[in-house]
Amino acid sequence: PFNSSHNEALFCVFDGHGCNGEKVSEFCMKAIPAALQEHGDELRSHPEEVLTKAVCSVDKAVLKKNGGQFARSCGTTSTIVYINGSTLWAA
Repeated sequence: PFNSSHNEALFCVFDGHGCNGEKVSEFCMKAIPAALQEHGDELRSHPEEVLTKAVCSVDKAVLKKNGGQFARSCGTTSTIVYINGSTLWAA
């Protein structure tokens, strides 16, 4: 269950790289689902838009964290899948 519904699901895989990549992955692992749940009703009606905004917002937060030092020589790749009923979206 995701977004207070048994009809929705969220699956995320983060693969950190660089000297502190695991920290970036952990940050994103918490921030992406939180950002999506924050806009839960919008996610149901406009999933593509909300997924894009959430990923871009978290990306900006990673780049700003600790004055830009957090992700200076590391980062993460991600695969995010949101399912609502029998339809899925990937980011």
